[in-house]
Amino acid sequence: MIEREAHGLSGQQEHGRFADFLHQSLNHNIALADRKSSIVFTLATAVIVFALQHDEAAIRGQLGLLTQAAWSGVLLALLVSAASAFAVVFPRIHRQRNGFLFWSSVARHPTAAHYAGAVAGQTPAALDAAKFEHCYALARICDAKYRLLQLAMIMAAVGLGGFVAASAVAAFAQGTHIIRLAVA
Repeated sequence: MIEREAHGLSGQQEHGRFADFLHQSLNHNIALADRKSSIVFTLATAVIVFALQHDEAAIRGQLGLLTQAAWSGVLLALLVSAASAFAVVFPRIHRQRNGFLFWSSVARHPTAAHYAGAVAGQTPAALDAAKFEHCYALARICDAKYRLLQLAMIMAAVGLGGFVAASAVAAFAQGTHIIRLAVA
């Protein structure tokens, strides 16, 4: 209350400033989730491609059933990671959104002038309410993105850890096989 009076802001103006800050913060967090998921997707798919190209004998089971099972688990974890990371950035346009701020709601107006007239005819309180409704929807989007990102990162960690372990087992198995051939 004292801060609002010191800045000369009315309650309505303070609501508008808060809605603007919240909107900006949510958009930033959504963009951050998208960037992080792009990194996880790139890493997971790169390791999948590397494993499929360089460890064909291990993946095909030529080094034993346990090694093949380990590689299958690694590839599955990395595939789940990549799919989850992709789901973070995949647009969910099937949902209908109302209000003055969602792009799909704006695009449903027949003309730009019609949209401008609809917005201009609203009270400041109604526009603030529309901002808060939009912020709520963005927060739900942000929550969904970060849940998927968390799954993607956990599965990437499992897959990468498994990749290191399976590579070590495969290298050891190949080394033991070579030693047996040399001794025989």
